[in-house]
Amino acid sequence: MSIALGAAFAADAPMLVERKGDRLVAFDAARCLGAAAALGARLPHAPFAIQCCDDTFGLVLGTLAAWYARQAVVMPNTRLANDVDALRRRYPASYVQDPQTLARCAADAPASQPAAALRSFVATASAGGSRIDAGDDDTAVVLFTSGSSGEPAAHAKTFDALMRGAATFRGAFAPLSRAPCLAGTVDCHHMFGLEANLMASLACGWALITDRP
Repeated sequence: MSIALGAAFAADAPMLVERKGDRLVAFDAARCLGAAAALGARLPHAPFAIQCCDDTFGLVLGTLAAWYARQAVVMPNTRLANDVDALRRRYPASYVQDPQTLARCAADAPASQPAAALRSFVATASAGGSRIDAGDDDTAVVLFTSGSSGEPAAHAKTFDALMRGAATFRGAFAPLSRAPCLAGTVDCHHMFGLEANLMASLACGWALITDRP
């Protein structure tokens, strides 16, 4: 079974937008999805990717790449070294997906400036990658509670659950504007942030602003 990602975007519509000095730089949907699909083929072979990118650009690209590679994305509640090490022990068949790892996979070589390497990879990617091979009941993401009342608890979300949530956003907000941009204030490592940013963007064809408000 295949699941449509980004079907709401026109090929040349912006998917990721960021500020560079006094101007805005847009990365169109066709290249973003094509880059994610190409990157997915280069990721380490593992069933779990522990997502440790602090920036939205790397998180979106890495998460989509993992899904193209049929990997479940583990979203840690912190990116502290001890907490990430604990997740590696909890998910031994996993790798840490950070900017350096993604840039190394994209460039086939160590990158001294991983953020720039990832953006260059997207800017020069071939268009494509609008669908992923995954079942509705496949686990897409594992998120954790804050742990404020004890040990952080894991919550797995299937692709079906994510897509249904995205459809809710589309039904509620898509009629408001023909081509809005999303400026997320909640980290995508949290369930609401993931659904209200990445999934809403994919479902509605809205550009996602990568700068933090």
